[in-house]
Amino acid sequence: MNFHGLEFDGVPIGQDVDGSDGESISSLIDEDVDFDHVYALFEFPAMVEGQVTVHDGEKLTLVDDSNSYWWLVSVERNGQVGYIPADNVETAREKLARVNRHKNLKLCMADPEHIVKSKMKTIPPLNARKVQFNNKLVTQVFVADPQSGDEYDEDDYSYDEESDEEVGEQRVDINGSRITMRYSMIDPSKGD
Repeated sequence: MNFHGLEFDGVPIGQDVDGSDGESISSLIDEDVDFDHVYALFEFPAMVEGQVTVHDGEKLTLVDDSNSYWWLVSVERNGQVGYIPADNVETAREKLARVNRHKNLKLCMADPEHIVKSKMKTIPPLNARKVQFNNKLVTQVFVADPQSGDEYDEDDYSYDEESDEEVGEQRVDINGSRITMRYSMIDPSKGD
């Protein structure tokens, strides 16, 4: 039996079935998706009686999908009714997803004119305002030692016998601001 260059399941040999050439993509993007129909995913020539020939992207009406391998369809352009492989049928949602994928890819592709214009916009104008930070950063380190400071007052120190904590308070002047530090020290040798 001569299959005219076709595989046994009816898929053409050596043809690009994913629709990746430029013309089919542009026609796919421009086409409206009708949710009342299904579409042929690739070309299928009728081989035996009861099958119908469909072309890539052709609008079909689904008549019977009870068989998981062969679906009965009606071709919109000529009204013929016949079976095609179920793998060759694309639902409207699947087609919409494919159309949107191609549209998104087209939107994400780099446009050389856009790249040149965006580089021109990144050059700062000569009269732009500038912010400059001081190189001499002023920092002060403060170490609180209640035993050695002039500010230490014996009245600020107390011992809490119930919790075995030494608690205290120290007042310090820094740059004209009065700061009060409260602290507590626990004797680690006492334990809980």
